[in-house]
Amino acid sequence: GIALQLEAVAGSLENSPEAARRSLDVARQMLRYSEEEARRSVADLRSQALESGDLAAALTDMARQMTQGTSARAEVRVEGSLQRLDASQEHHLLRIGLEALTNAIKHSGAQQITITLRLRGHATDLSVEDNGCGLGHGAQDMPGSRFGLQGIRERVDKLGGVLQIDSEPGAGTRLSVTIPTGPQRAGDLTAARLDESW
Repeated sequence: GIALQLEAVAGSLENSPEAARRSLDVARQMLRYSEEEARRSVADLRSQALESGDLAAALTDMARQMTQGTSARAEVRVEGSLQRLDASQEHHLLRIGLEALTNAIKHSGAQQITITLRLRGHATDLSVEDNGCGLGHGAQDMPGSRFGLQGIRERVDKLGGVLQIDSEPGAGTRLSVTIPTGPQRAGDLTAARLDESW
């Protein structure tokens, strides 16, 4: 996100100094936030965003920060009764959402990104959908983005969940994660969607 803001500064410095100044201010804010998050990660503490709000609020705040000053627009939708999840589940889902959002902004050329959090009692779904170029058809083939997807997969595995990615050339990408949050066992969840998962 900081890199995107600095690119916006470079692109608007000559023609629109005021817009460049705004992007620079956002980059400074994000840098301060990132420094604090790095300290917390090292100490294995909860995300600062999750200390002051729930997962939906944290995703909304992060989506606003990440897309500010870019051509992309992000919307967060919540379906079902809002409830707090286990701290570890919320932490991993937030990181998954941020990684998917970062990939969509940096690599897909998407103009619209929709993050949907669906709370169903026995399971929670998180999906990030964009209208970009689709996987395998743009800059998302870069090694960094594959590493990001690998990190998402590892987090989903820790949660005993299922990861599904749907993508078509020119039709965008939809990354969805389902994790068990109730009495249903992870094995049942995996078996139910094994043919659709990694």
